[in-house]
Amino acid sequence: MKINILLYTAVLMCFCTVLGCSSSGDDSDAGAVAVACGDSTGVYVRTNGDDSNPGTISRPKKTIQAAVICSESGIPVRVANGTYEVNFKDGNRISLSDGDSMYGGYSSDFLVRDPDIYPTIITDVTDIITAGTSFMYAVDFSTVATPSTVVDGFTINVTSVGTGGDSIAITVHGSPTITNNIINGGMNAGNGVSTGIEIFSGSPTITNNTIDGGIASSNSAGILSLISIGAVTITNNVISGGATDDHYTYAIGLVAINTSGSVIKNNVIKVSRGGNASDGIH
Repeated sequence: MKINILLYTAVLMCFCTVLGCSSSGDDSDAGAVAVACGDSTGVYVRTNGDDSNPGTISRPKKTIQAAVICSESGIPVRVANGTYEVNFKDGNRISLSDGDSMYGGYSSDFLVRDPDIYPTIITDVTDIITAGTSFMYAVDFSTVATPSTVVDGFTINVTSVGTGGDSIAITVHGSPTITNNIINGGMNAGNGVSTGIEIFSGSPTITNNTIDGGIASSNSAGILSLISIGAVTITNNVISGGATDDHYTYAIGLVAINTSGSVIKNNVIKVSRGGNASDGIH
């Protein structure tokens, strides 16, 4: 009997060495399978968390960027209500690739999700964009982002005052899904553009958002693309072009898209103040 007990103890110690065991008695993550970061249900973020934490419900991360970087493909980042700051100038921004998704609007205990009751706000706090900077953003989708790359349930603000490049809340280089967000372009005092969402390539799906282009001395747009892109899906949004005293404002400004596969319907388009012209869809 003593030999069997010693053998069992040795096996258990080996098991704990490989997989990790806890004697803290905290079972709030019970039933979740451990992964590299967070667990099989997600990587969790809360304003009073710590980026040295594993990102579980009981020990959440503090910043969205840290959670996205350590999350495994297909494991969502779940963010509790509060304000999360990013800073483009300091390299502190959110970049999403294929398999990265993040969902806002959770209560602080992650038991309830309702973005209206539990607003989750991403705000860029860059104070100035210097001359020579082509653009800045708070959230970016890479070229390999697919429709399963999702941003859902956030308020995304760009509060910057620029003197050079474009001030953009979200930049798109792939084909992600952007849904159920409030997206506000920045305030650009230079010759750049202020934009809610700017599409550089890909075929994004943009649905059920409220989008504002912000304020610019040059052009402003709710959704903008100045180059040829693929088919886009833009449905059920409320889109405002923002305001400018100089050039143009567009609610939707798309220079060249794949019209055969694009769907643009059921949007509320608000035309705003433009120096030269204001277009709902350009």
